[in-house]
Amino acid sequence: MKVFAATLALAALCTLAAMPGARAASCVDSDDCADLNVPESCGRTVLGFVVTEVCPVACKAPACAAAIRAARSTSAQISTSEGNVKLQAANGKQVMIVKDDGTEINLSDTLTATDAVPQFKSQERRAESTEEQIKGLLQTLQTTFTAHVDVAGKAYTTAKAQAASTKAQAASNAALVEELALFRETVANQTQAQASVVAENTGDTSKAGGIPWNTFPFTEKLQDQGGYVLPFTWPKGRELMADSALKIYQCVFTLLDDKGKATKETRASAMLAATTPRSFLCSVPAWNKAGSLPQKKEWKTTVGVRENGRDMPSPKNAPVMTWTTQTPTMKFPGTSPLFRGGKNKKVFHTIPFTLSYPYGPDGYASLAFTMTTTNKNMVTNIEIIGDKKSASRSLKFAITSDAKLVKLGIDVTVASKTGLKSVVKQQFQFAVSNGLGKGGLSGDYMTAEAVKSIHNKLGYNSEKASESWQLCHGMYKSTGWDAGSKYWNACAGKGRTFFFLRRPNGRVFGGYMRDTLTKSARGYTRNTPGWLWRVNPSNTNSVDYYGKCCAWYVHYFHPSHAFTWGGGHDLHCNTNGGCYANLGYSYSNPRGYQTTNGKKELAGDYNFNMKDEIKNGAVVEIYLIK
Repeated sequence: MKVFAATLALAALCTLAAMPGARAASCVDSDDCADLNVPESCGRTVLGFVVTEVCPVACKAPACAAAIRAARSTSAQISTSEGNVKLQAANGKQVMIVKDDGTEINLSDTLTATDAVPQFKSQERRAESTEEQIKGLLQTLQTTFTAHVDVAGKAYTTAKAQAASTKAQAASNAALVEELALFRETVANQTQAQASVVAENTGDTSKAGGIPWNTFPFTEKLQDQGGYVLPFTWPKGRELMADSALKIYQCVFTLLDDKGKATKETRASAMLAATTPRSFLCSVPAWNKAGSLPQKKEWKTTVGVRENGRDMPSPKNAPVMTWTTQTPTMKFPGTSPLFRGGKNKKVFHTIPFTLSYPYGPDGYASLAFTMTTTNKNMVTNIEIIGDKKSASRSLKFAITSDAKLVKLGIDVTVASKTGLKSVVKQQFQFAVSNGLGKGGLSGDYMTAEAVKSIHNKLGYNSEKASESWQLCHGMYKSTGWDAGSKYWNACAGKGRTFFFLRRPNGRVFGGYMRDTLTKSARGYTRNTPGWLWRVNPSNTNSVDYYGKCCAWYVHYFHPSHAFTWGGGHDLHCNTNGGCYANLGYSYSNPRGYQTTNGKKELAGDYNFNMKDEIKNGAVVEIYLIK
């Protein structure tokens, strides 16, 4: 049917085309061209007519394309094609659509299909890419959300557990509170019960009722400084509140006068807890304060027990306590010291000791000492020395004896003003010492320890050295200074010599010569042993030695020189007694050579005159060492 209609339409068109003037309108299609299968039929010949010529517009004939464009360019065109409506504006004009509200839309700005498709495809690809990105972001968000949900879940679980724990703790605390309340109620009930017992046994606000504590025999004396422990017990039927937290018990002592009646003067111990339900240990308090002097030797008191400040019933035969003050005591060294001295030379010695008397400086000052000895012919001038308000004292005495070894002793008694006293029998020994050697007096001015130090330095045992060292010359107050022929004849050319000097200022010093003493003008000696020495002024048991340190010079010999050490000279006395000490030139000086203190190191002074000082008790002794 469709082909038949197309054939009729073509026949009609062909008839129209055969009509005069049809060619003139060859660029205009008839409406019948729409019934043909155009553009498939374009270019075909039907009934002797070419379809392109009959329907030039539908077939887009080139011949009329320019005419169509020209016509379109001068005027607006509205046409239809295959059911489509086509709008074309004149050349340079726009295709506009006006909306109901008067808004104009320019259709010329819209893209053609050819241009729009690529752009649409591009936008479509972008949209797809964006969609993928959005999917990725959504996936990330989902993962993150899942993680956060997991963390939140765990936090929730933890919080839930903590809440449960807190709830359990709260429940436990509540149980403890309830238990504490029950404990308090129990204590209150016990206290009320005790109060009932007190009320039943005639107790009141100052006295507790009940059964008295058990009496006990007590014959010892309590010290006024306290510290003793008294045990109190109760029979069955009188229970104490034995709780370590309840410190409500104390013992009380009441002073009795000379007639045995109680006074108002009391001393109470610290509040303590009961040891058991029927026992209490009382720590006896101090009656006299530490540092205060006691007024009596002894006194008596009663004793009782208080419960929370109320006096508990005491037995009728409660003991009476006797108190006494402290006895002063002394502590001497445990050993029997050995003292040495010259034969029949009075030499003083001391033995330190410590007092024990707990009443402070005034207590020490109040003590009295007495000393006795069975060796009155040898031990004399006995006294106690030291600060009278101090616990540190010393026993001082003098010994005069010719015995090689003798045991001696002093009985020392210390007594307080209250009449209490103690005695120490202090023992010691004495042995005659020849000092550095036979015939000298050095032992009168040197301790046994100092003498021993010098002997040991030269390789001698002190006992044997005292026999083998021999005094060759001495200068004393009785003889005066003598550095003449007697001196040279007794000591020169006899071997090793040792010099001992003692000045009135107390300095004890001297020197050792390995070279034999000579009167000739020999001059300096070098590279031979020699040294100087002194007894340490701060410690008379110690000896300081000064060895060769610097210049070669050891000794200097000349007829005008009594003795000389070093090139400075470090120690020098001429034959007229003029002397000086200047350590540091040849012999060591810890205080420096030529310094103010260095010049005083050895003899106490730089310049001194032994000839003059011997008149005032100075001593010079020269020993030969066998």
